[in-house]
Amino acid sequence: MTKDNIIHFGKSKKARVDAAAKSNVDIKVQHGCIVPDSGHMIYKNDYFGFEIKVPDHWITMEHNELVKIAQENFNKLNIPEVEKIKMLEAMTTTSLSLFSATPFPKGTKEPYGKNQRLDNPTINCTAQKVTMYPNHTASDFMEGMMEHLKNGSMGIKYDEVSHVQPIIVSGKRFDSIEGKAFINGRKDIVQTQYYSILLKGYQLSIITTCISEDGSEDLRKIVHNLKMD
Repeated sequence: MTKDNIIHFGKSKKARVDAAAKSNVDIKVQHGCIVPDSGHMIYKNDYFGFEIKVPDHWITMEHNELVKIAQENFNKLNIPEVEKIKMLEAMTTTSLSLFSATPFPKGTKEPYGKNQRLDNPTINCTAQKVTMYPNHTASDFMEGMMEHLKNGSMGIKYDEVSHVQPIIVSGKRFDSIEGKAFINGRKDIVQTQYYSILLKGYQLSIITTCISEDGSEDLRKIVHNLKMD
């Protein structure tokens, strides 16, 4: 792990964090790294104590590359420079993009399953700093995410969003929700699944998105093969 993969936080004067919450929050957050391993690529994050394994032919991106892509996208938007700076700062302080993986290069459509041409299955991992809400549970944060999916603030307005459900992954309890958005005249369904757990003052989320059922099943297998300390 290099020094470039670590960011430092100062204490926020505005955050109302009790003593117990403070004692559980480290001041160094590791972005993690991707390493090859016997036909797979493994994203490892020692700070949060977990790893995700994907096939080695998948396109994988770490934190620094995700921030770079976001910056390129922000530069295309007609918004004030100060707002762009704030959004980029959030990606490296309070709303971390840790890891992303997909079978095919961005912007392409390739076969996934027999005789299909569907958008890429994708898996993303993020960490949202939540120490400013010491009395909130993982379910509270997931209920907030449900509203984002319903109102379209995540980029797609989902037609169906499930209630928060507990699910065990690698022996740990996660909270999970599923959203479905009907597109192309309701011919296709965008299926998004959120898995979330509170760790060290962050809401760690693993998000999978796919259109094909085959792709969704493979994404579920990847999540359920996740390893946690």
